[in-house]
Formats: sequence, structure tokens, C-alpha cells
Amino acid sequence: MNPFVAIWVATSPLAQSAASLRLAARLAFAVAIILAPTVLFLGFWRLLVRMQNGELVDRVMSADPVADDSPTDGVAPPDLLEVLRSGDRR
Repeated sequence: MNPFVAIWVATSPLAQSAASLRLAARLAFAVAIILAPTVLFLGFWRLLVRMQNGELVDRVMSADPVADDSPTDGVAPPDLLEVLRSGDRR
């Protein structure tokens, strides 16, 4: 390949747009790599501050216990040994 042709190809708008696209992709990847752990760290930090302040504990303690009851609270599961001894094969 002629060196002048290589220079012309390298400086063509198509090559420049491909290089710009590669550069933009690398920058976006670098920003994502830096931003993701930072956001996670800040989220965990806020969680720790809330736990230290007792906000989460207060929220759990003030929850309505009646709303959390399941309809099967009064029903106890049968004892496994009693079922096996009785020979009841349901």
C-alpha cells in the first residue's frame, strides 16, 4: 500500500468517525467502571448511617404485627414421628 493512500485512509471521515466511536465507547466503559462501585458504596454508606441512627430499627419495630400474621398461625404441622408410626400414607 502506498504511504499516501494509508495517510488518506487514516484521515478519511469514515476512519475518524470509527475512531471517535471507539473513543466514546472506551470513555463510556471507563465511566461505568468508576461510577458503579461509587454508587454502590454511597448506597451502603447511607444504609449504615440509617442503621446507626436507628431509623431502620424504628421502622421495623413500629410495623403493624397484625398485618404480618398469616392465616395458618393456629395450625401446627403434624409431628413426623406420629405420622410415620400411624402408617397414614396420604
